[in-house]
Amino acid sequence: MPHILPMEKQQDLKEIARLCKESQEPVFLTKDGAGVLAVLDLEAYNKLVQNDVKGNGEEMDALDLLLSLQNVVEK
Repeated sequence: MPHILPMEKQQDLKEIARLCKESQEPVFLTKDGAGVLAVLDLEAYNKLVQNDVKGNGEEMDALDLLLSLQNVVEK
């Protein structure tokens, strides 16, 4: 399950990196209850990019990126 954390309380980037690495899922940071950032481990990011290259090769918009990210998390 992805981690969702309030951005205001995050002081330790190492902790966010640890969560990404251990869970192999993104960490979502929020501000005032709305999503602001999605942080990925480099391995998960590379899988995401490889999946896009194998697809149609077009640039992804934000919605495509979120859907691809969800697919990586579910696998």
